Formats: sequence, structure tokens, C-alpha cells
Amino acid sequence: MKQVSDARSTISSTYLNVFYSKLRPLDEYIICQTDDYEYTMLVRNAVNHDDVMEYVIYRNGTNTGYEIDEYESTWSYDISNEIYVYSNIGYGTMSVLPCHEIMIAWSIIVALCCGALWVMFRGGLFAWRRNTKS
Repeated sequence: MKQVSDARSTISSTYLNVFYSKLRPLDEYIICQTDDYEYTMLVRNAVNHDDVMEYVIYRNGTNTGYEIDEYESTWSYDISNEIYVYSNIGYGTMSVLPCHEIMIAWSIIVALCCGALWVMFRGGLFAWRRNTKS
């Protein structure tokens, strides 16, 4: 994937939302403009690095609609201007995705529940064992 060297503008939030809907929680991605009215996203599975998909959104003609194509690809890209790049691999802008916010929220809930159970069983229910040993 080769980025347009003279990127003209940021990517529309509509296109970004379409791209983000294709992501799984642990995917690595990079999004940039690859041609006039064409934007490309490379997605690589964090577990299996050989599983790479390329999504291309482009406008069809002069109307405001768009089409999206999906291909198997390789993890290769050429970045010439990081200002117009969106990724979670250290280039450009990184957005916080809803799936990541949900994972963080569930992780905090599970940690709090484990902590509460530990306090309840360790401190409250087994206090009678401490009294009988002395």
C-alpha cells in the first residue's frame, strides 16, 4: 500500500467508521489515502501475523456514495506523510475504538469482582480459622 505523497485532507469520519467496523479487538491497522477519493486500510491479526486483509473504500463517479473492496494482502506500506495516517502501530493518529473501551471496562469489572471476592473469603469467612489456631 502506497500513501499519496501530497495528501490533501483528513479521512472522512464516515470512512473511518466503516474501516473501524472491520476491526477485531487485537488487530493492528494502518489507514491512509492511496489515490484521489480512495482510502485503504491494512489489517493484521496480532496473533497470526500472516493473516493480512486490505480494505479499499473509493467513491464511484461523482456521486457521494462509496464502495468497499476486500482483499487478502501482505503487510507492506509506504508512509510519506504521517499527519494523514491513522494507525495503532505507532504512526499517525490513533483513535480509541469502541471495542477497546468495552474490553477495558470489562477488565476493570472483572478485577474489582476478583478483589471483592478475595477480601470477602480471605478476610471475612476464614476469620474463624485464625481464632482457633491461637
